[in-house]
Amino acid sequence: GSITKGDLSVNFGWGRSLIDGNAREGTFYIERGNGLILGSEPKCDMIAPSGEKGYIQPWIQFGRTDTDFFYAISSMAVPTSHVSELKLLWSEFNTGLLMGTTEYNRMKRNVPVRGYKIKVYASDGLTYLEKGFNDLVKEELGEVGLYRGDPRLFHFPNGQAGVFIERTGVFYKLEEIPMPNEA
Repeated sequence: GSITKGDLSVNFGWGRSLIDGNAREGTFYIERGNGLILGSEPKCDMIAPSGEKGYIQPWIQFGRTDTDFFYAISSMAVPTSHVSELKLLWSEFNTGLLMGTTEYNRMKRNVPVRGYKIKVYASDGLTYLEKGFNDLVKEELGEVGLYRGDPRLFHFPNGQAGVFIERTGVFYKLEEIPMPNEA
């Protein structure tokens, strides 16, 4: 994807370049493949050089590993209240997981900041939601077999992050809490 302003084209690192033929996803060159084969295609070929002319490096990036089969980011939020450390949150479309970073964008350094998987707890602050926001689907609908909820982050007027679970139509407020003791 790129944005054109006058004669200037700014590319944010997605899609196949018509100039060099390389496909980019964040900081990686990506091989050709079927994007619907979750976890194995298309393969990350190699790391694209940082500061590559014509490309703006991402604020954050998540990888593809043997244990994390992330399909796509479904939403992002930059909360300004009810957080102490988190600067940016994002949700994953398929798994329902929440991720975030404690750092602001380092565009001048031209490298993405470190992202983290965020543990999500129920409103009691003690019950860990192992499958992230997808556990809220099971809570609302009961035993239905498939619990993908397609979480969409947003901001309340006071700057607090919230999540809308598309499958159930329920809105939730998000708040950063200290880690409960895990005995």
